[in-house]
Amino acid sequence: MSLRTFVPRRYERLIYSGRVLKNHQDALEVIASFFNASRMPKINLIDVGCYKGYFLDRFQSLVRKPIFSVGIDPVRWEHVLPYSAFIEGAVTNQPEGSYDFYEYNDPMCNSLKKMNVDKITHDPAERSERYFVERHIETLTNVRSIEAAPLAALIQRLKMENEILHFLKIDAQGCDLEVFLSLHEFIPRCLFVQLESLASKNKDIALYENQALFEEEKPVLEKYGFKLFSMTDYGQTGASPEADVIFLNLPLFNQLHISSSWRRFWARALSFVKC
Repeated sequence: MSLRTFVPRRYERLIYSGRVLKNHQDALEVIASFFNASRMPKINLIDVGCYKGYFLDRFQSLVRKPIFSVGIDPVRWEHVLPYSAFIEGAVTNQPEGSYDFYEYNDPMCNSLKKMNVDKITHDPAERSERYFVERHIETLTNVRSIEAAPLAALIQRLKMENEILHFLKIDAQGCDLEVFLSLHEFIPRCLFVQLESLASKNKDIALYENQALFEEEKPVLEKYGFKLFSMTDYGQTGASPEADVIFLNLPLFNQLHISSSWRRFWARALSFVKC
């Protein structure tokens, strides 16, 4: 898809001003509004680390267009909503093959990376020195071998090579940057990317070994033309130092078409959003 773009003035100011949305739900609603007002016949969603499909449920409640959804997870959970396609396995930026997968007492923390168990604290008073998490999550229950492949290989397997990847959601427990980079030649075809970022600003305060900080991820995505669109830092509310971060592929955005009816709608939508 390569179409001329009409960008309403207020939306143009938001995109190009450098301002960043601070509320994740606001950001998703704005993105869904963009999709709904566009002339795109369907929206492609790739959900890496889909777990039980909660993000698909949330996304589908906002987007009023057909969604082709791909769920990827090392475990075939019972999903809240069925995915159009599901791949049982993990995503890596290494060659396709078998890798150790670390399972913890909280399955949402399972990862290709080991936890920094000695750097975890449950005491809020120690959060300036260690990774604070309120509940106990760090008991290793199993290590097993699973299949993993670069996202580019999975896209080819799904015959999506010529598709726009409208929204890529990554929740890969410390591996998010590697998952993004594993898109390889398909990075320019990805419009929005959501990462779960480490927001501690300190490499010694990380849940997983060799986990990238947000400050390390941001310049990498910017190198590929992505602009920071929203960042919700949950550490600022007293939770763990994590952030839901969404980037927008600005060069690709500039090729997409939105209908003229979007002008009035977007003005109304943004009037409720705090930047």
